[in-house]
Amino acid sequence: MAIKQKDIKLLWGRSGNRCAVCKVELTQDKNAVNSSFALGEQAHIVGEKSGSARSQSLLDVDKRNSYHNLIL
Repeated sequence: MAIKQKDIKLLWGRSGNRCAVCKVELTQDKNAVNSSFALGEQAHIVGEKSGSARSQSLLDVDKRNSYHNLIL
């Protein structure tokens, strides 16, 4: 199952477009360079699939792909 757009929007919006670890801004404004683009990406805290990194958890697939299990 894929991450829902609602959860992606919550993640980027609530983060203020900043990395959860170093707080660096993860988007580039079009006015600053020739084009706008994202510098960062979202990742699962608990791994999405069985056998993936950090996958040992009781979270079901829906919860693994929810806002509360994502980080920038």
